[in-house]
Amino acid sequence: MRRRFDDELASLCLAHGSPFRQDSLLECYGNKPFGRLHKALRAMEAVMAPVFEAASADPTEERKTYLSIATLDRISAMLGEGKRPAEIARVCGVSTMTVYRVRKEITSGAASGSG
Repeated sequence: MRRRFDDELASLCLAHGSPFRQDSLLECYGNKPFGRLHKALRAMEAVMAPVFEAASADPTEERKTYLSIATLDRISAMLGEGKRPAEIARVCGVSTMTVYRVRKEITSGAASGSG
């Protein structure tokens, strides 16, 4: 917020409507710029959208990852090339079911891999 807008909005945002203790002048302002803050928050929502889209539906869900990122990337690339799951499994040293699981996760948008 501070980098894209200004210190005043960042302070107001962090204070959740109450002045930050060390910002003794914030209460002196006649009109707190809540309109500007809400506009800035809407802009930040658009900036942060890719982060929220990449998160799973339940970001607190505990998932175990058995595959390295390199292996997941290799499986994804081979799937993208149209390779058959059995061939991908052989080349990547994983089971065919793992390839199917990764493919399902990719198509559902939650590729984090388990094996």
